[in-house]
Amino acid sequence: MDFPSTYEILRYQGGFLISGPAFLLLAVFCLIAWVIRIRRGDLHWTRKLWRERRIGMAAIILMAVAALHLQSYRQIFNALSFRFDPSEISAIRVTKYTLYDTEPYRRPVGEPVLVSDTALIEAGFRKLADAKSFHTNHESYGREAFRIEFKLKGAEQYSDRTLWLYDETSKHINVDVVVPVIGPQNLPTRSGGEYSSTEFHKWFDCVVRPKLLNHVLDSSANSQPQATRPAD
Repeated sequence: MDFPSTYEILRYQGGFLISGPAFLLLAVFCLIAWVIRIRRGDLHWTRKLWRERRIGMAAIILMAVAALHLQSYRQIFNALSFRFDPSEISAIRVTKYTLYDTEPYRRPVGEPVLVSDTALIEAGFRKLADAKSFHTNHESYGREAFRIEFKLKGAEQYSDRTLWLYDETSKHINVDVVVPVIGPQNLPTRSGGEYSSTEFHKWFDCVVRPKLLNHVLDSSANSQPQATRPAD
């Protein structure tokens, strides 16, 4: 299964695939022009440097913009590295995260839930084949998030691949976002892009979410103090 698909990866990156190299070429051109104009003529080098400072500043600014736009190629590499065959998964571990008002980052809620039914897992992850590129348009994700970790067959440890699920953004509810990530945290440098998969979210809601809810309810019940019968 090619998730994310090559087409959707390129579609997600859009114009950044061209703008990054374009800004880099412009920056190199300005830098070369800057050096040539400094070294040309009879004026002192420092005076020439001050005179042509605008070209140098343009080169620096263009280089910074190019570095930001070239981050898209890191995301492409992450997306391609994330791919695997769902039949290779032996188990998944799902953790719910929430965002508290007093903290800038999400933290886990309760204990992770384990799913080891390989047929059920494979059927669910094959639904990611319909995932389409998704853009948040500078919106932030909602308070809740779910992190899915994978254990591949024959491996003792969980893979460094993780899949993050989001149900809402700051402006929209009922979104079906999935974010493939290389590493434990969903960071821009680790992300493989953002995608939408309605069918996978339906599978998650039917198979995994009830287990998370029951797990939280059981944990809450066990944490309640037991009433003691007064002695006669």
